[in-house]
Amino acid sequence: MSPATLIIYGGLRRYQRLRVFGPLDLFVRKNRHGYLSFLLFCQVFCSTAALLGYARFIGGTARRWK
Repeated sequence: MSPATLIIYGGLRRYQRLRVFGPLDLFVRKNRHGYLSFLLFCQVFCSTAALLGYARFIGGTARRWK
């Protein structure tokens, strides 16, 4: 996980807390363990999916949507 990922997700979380949830009087709980787990899982999942997609594109396999 890169520092850029932490900065981007941190900025998005802050923006949503102030501009989206705040006006609706919704409270975002502070769950650091869950947040870090999400960041790690999301990074691993997205990187794996991207690498598989690049490999299939380079390999010339047919694209299909299910």
